[in-house]
Amino acid sequence: MQLAVRNISKSYGAQKENGVLRKLNLNISSSEFVSIIGANGSGKSTLLRLIAGIEPADEGSLQFSHGDSSTRPNVAFLWQDYRSSNLPWLTAWKNVILPLKLHSKIDKKNLLFAEEQFEVLLPDVKKTAYVAELSGGQQQILSLVRAISSKTPVLLADEPLSALDQARTWEILRGVEHYWLEHRPLVIWVSHNLDEAILLSDRILLLSKRSKSITREIENPLPRPRSLKSLQSEEHIQLRNEIIEFLIEEQRSV
Repeated sequence: MQLAVRNISKSYGAQKENGVLRKLNLNISSSEFVSIIGANGSGKSTLLRLIAGIEPADEGSLQFSHGDSSTRPNVAFLWQDYRSSNLPWLTAWKNVILPLKLHSKIDKKNLLFAEEQFEVLLPDVKKTAYVAELSGGQQQILSLVRAISSKTPVLLADEPLSALDQARTWEILRGVEHYWLEHRPLVIWVSHNLDEAILLSDRILLLSKRSKSITREIENPLPRPRSLKSLQSEEHIQLRNEIIEFLIEEQRSV
């Protein structure tokens, strides 16, 4: 699986003159875990929606390719607005297995895998609970469990852990990396949490609000699997400082 984005541009309404994204280029290889970081309003969520096919680009091209096929793969999308991501009339468990049901993938193996993810990532939630009974953080994790359980070749995540406290975030990150190491989907992860992005990613893409494009790519040399000890490593600290410097430069230019 390969994702190639070529000269993508996107504008909205009154912003049409300046645009949100301008002539953006991007290549992501199969099984790669990539994070996107940028200031508020830099177009991170817009880029994810374009990649998912939820919105069309004004110009440019976006193509997934796999061997001789260029058919768009199934994509799991974790929305930033997690409170609208789950169906309130379904139980937590029925929310999780909904994609399997819609794609006729309800079988013993897939159900067992979904059940394992539910028990590991949501040990404090009953399967029979409804969305209204869950905290914001639990609702976010429920969306993540559903995405993971669908085992799509592409996972797009827009600040998927923003409602979690730090301790719970670390727990979920371990689960996400474990899933990725085992199944190797192509992942694009948007986050404002620098440590989260560094712990998860092979590459970190810095999206500039000034140029409205990706201006820098940072390779992550940290070995996998990663742990909280990685936070104290010299490599992690250097990566974090580089990203912070970029964000400060962006702020100064506003």
